Amino acid sequence: MLFLLAWRNVWRNPFRTWSILVSIAFSMAGVWVFGSVVRGINEQRLQERLNTSLGHAKLTNPSFLNHKPTNAYFIFDSNLEKKIKKQAFITAYSPRLNVYASIKNASDWCAVDVYGIHAQQEVMAIQLYKYIKVGRYLRATDTIAPEVVIGSELAKRTNKKVGDSLLIYFKKPRALCIVGIYEVPSKAFSMTHVFIPYQILQATLQLPERACHQLLLKTIDANQASIYAQHLRTAFPAQRVKSWIDTAPDLAFIHLLTSYFLGATVIFATFLLGILQYILLQITWQERTTEWQRLHAWGLTKKDIMHLWGTEVAFSVLLGVLIGTFLGWASIAMLIHTGINLASFSEGLGALGYNTKFYPVLFWQDWYFLLSFFMLVPCLNFGYTSYKQLYK
Repeated sequence: MLFLLAWRNVWRNPFRTWSILVSIAFSMAGVWVFGSVVRGINEQRLQERLNTSLGHAKLTNPSFLNHKPTNAYFIFDSNLEKKIKKQAFITAYSPRLNVYASIKNASDWCAVDVYGIHAQQEVMAIQLYKYIKVGRYLRATDTIAPEVVIGSELAKRTNKKVGDSLLIYFKKPRALCIVGIYEVPSKAFSMTHVFIPYQILQATLQLPERACHQLLLKTIDANQASIYAQHLRTAFPAQRVKSWIDTAPDLAFIHLLTSYFLGATVIFATFLLGILQYILLQITWQERTTEWQRLHAWGLTKKDIMHLWGTEVAFSVLLGVLIGTFLGWASIAMLIHTGINLASFSEGLGALGYNTKFYPVLFWQDWYFLLSFFMLVPCLNFGYTSYKQLYK
């Protein structure tokens, strides 16, 4: 009986009901969409860094420090490879050589970070090949062809294009043919990182067979990279193990800060919703007082009236949450399909390593968090106000 009466009472006053529904629905949808957009921006930047340079984790010689000495390598022999394959959480790996070199253009010198890679293994560990703008990636089969892939910013600075010869200065110069030009949001990366076949760099540096400066690893979950790295340090004590969080602490900090920021946003939005609903309750309380007198005259006790009004608010909150969920999901789905283009801010976003077009991320854990707050706060608010009015 109380449930039926509460449902009828929900629609007896359309203004009061729609005020509650609109405040909950639009607040929930707005915060959910905002959180998805922020997560999308952050996640896209993280994935681009992981897929172009960082990988999930790396194994290096302990003496392979920031200045990258040529002789700071380890031998990636068959025994070491077997141990890597036994790690269930590793899905791909790619041995690399990595040294600093220079390139001379018409007016000055450019310092570059040269990577010698096995292209077939590299495409399994990272996805730089997806960012090739002109030309092609290095051949998937091992080759001794003098090829090089460079970034679009370096191509602009050196005035080079696909098919041109690029002279890279190691201890002595080496001429390579540009076969591909990649384009990534980070201009600094595009300016400095060049990729050549492993055999070419090995022969140029006169290193032994299977020499490796860094072993790039891809795991089943990048978010668990620190845990995997700790396990690898135990399994490979002779090598230095660094997760992407160790390699790029600034990126990890921004990723963590985003989660805290979104949590604070939800709490703040819920707080504002509580204030708004408290104001609405105070405005409509004169009508509630008249309604209480009528219900009391019908023989309902104060406890019955509390149950009736509590059920009414529960119905209103549930409807608001359902409408907000639909609006939020529909908006996020539309933005995932179309994307958000900020081409007018391309220069500033590029300097920070962000893409000009990004897509929101539908993160259902955010919805669970929102659901708990947006259902709890209005009910507590109404419960407190009703108790204060009925039992004062």
